[in-house]
Amino acid sequence: MTDDTIILLISQKQQVGLEHLEKKYKSYAQKITQQFLQSPEDAEECINDALFDVWNARNIKEIKNLKAFVAVCVRRRCIDLLRNMHAQKRSQNVKILLSELDEVCAPLSTEDSFENRQLGTWIDRFINALGQPDKDIFLLRYFYGMDIWEIAKQKRLSRSAVDSRLFRCRKKLKAELEGFM
Repeated sequence: MTDDTIILLISQKQQVGLEHLEKKYKSYAQKITQQFLQSPEDAEECINDALFDVWNARNIKEIKNLKAFVAVCVRRRCIDLLRNMHAQKRSQNVKILLSELDEVCAPLSTEDSFENRQLGTWIDRFINALGQPDKDIFLLRYFYGMDIWEIAKQKRLSRSAVDSRLFRCRKKLKAELEGFM
């Protein structure tokens, strides 16, 4: 079933839409949860909650890429669960990812959603402007939370090459963010 059909069924709150969504994207969601969570039970909970988030999305008809939307929902649920489980002591992987990007981005206030949306659009353009394989490496690391050695293995690069590419991407992002702000 196509994503457009699934979106239409979900927008009409037809149960079959949720069933097709789960059938099509559950294994994809499981791959994402493996990057964040150790427990299969926690992963299953995050996947179910994320699929329910898709089901309840108010703007479901505006979704252009259902796979990416599912990934965002799953990732958010994983991070929320980690925050709840480790209020003081977060998962080392997530802590490392956030610390790498902390040097680039100053935290924004959550009250200014318009500015956050503008920044999100700008970052999306920045990522799309990156050449290959930098774009894939950046997304695998900071969106999917993949370890550097896994990225290196997948992209058939050395670990130091991946580290260098990520460093250059963060440096470029920082320079361009300074111009944006």
